[in-house]
Amino acid sequence: MTPEKQKRIDELTSQLWSAGLTGSLKGSLIGLVSGFYLNYKYNFGHNAKFFNTPYKIAYLVSWNFICISFAVETEKVKMRKQLAMEEEIKRNMYLEDELNIKKK
Repeated sequence: MTPEKQKRIDELTSQLWSAGLTGSLKGSLIGLVSGFYLNYKYNFGHNAKFFNTPYKIAYLVSWNFICISFAVETEKVKMRKQLAMEEEIKRNMYLEDELNIKKK
């Protein structure tokens, strides 16, 4: 594998890692805020204790998983579009060079 190709792969991998980290932070924020709201709503007042600790952890982990998945998938779509545009530009430049050589 050429160094340029390896550098590009490393760059794309770092983009996916950063998207996953962003998704994890968003998922944690959504899970914590909505979890505190649901905990307050259903565990105080005339309600019996509804949310136990394992359910709270599972709720937070599931929000993290969902947000990581969506963030990485949207980043993959953006990367595919970007790579397709770059490939099309390279192809057009190559065809223009070939046509210019044939005309001369």
